[in-house]
Amino acid sequence: MASLVKQLDKVVGENADKKCKGFVGLLGDSRDELEATAKEFAEANKITHLAVTVPVEFENGPANYGLSTDAEVTVLLYTKKTVVANHAFGPGELNAKGIKAVLASVPKLFE
Repeated sequence: MASLVKQLDKVVGENADKKCKGFVGLLGDSRDELEATAKEFAEANKITHLAVTVPVEFENGPANYGLSTDAEVTVLLYTKKTVVANHAFGPGELNAKGIKAVLASVPKLFE
C-alpha cells in the first residue's frame, strides 16, 4: 500500500494547480490504534499531499461509499462528486499489477 500511496501523493502534488486533492482513510476496530498508525504511516512514507485520516465511520467506512467488506484496500478516484474509478483489492491482491491499474485510472480525473 505504501508504494501506491507514495505514487498518488506525487500525482496530487504535481496537479495541485488543478485543485487535485486526496486522502487515505484507514479503517479498523480501534480508533486510537488507527490514528497512531495513520500518523506513523504518513511520517514514515513522507506523505505530504494526501491526508492520512481515520473517518468518523472508522469500522466500515462511510455507508454512502459502498465499500466492499471483502476488500483489504479500496481506491476510489472521484471528481465533481462522481466516482470515475473504483478499485477493490482482497487480502494480498494489491501488487504491482493492481497499482498499475489504479495509476492508469488517474487521467480520468482530469477529463
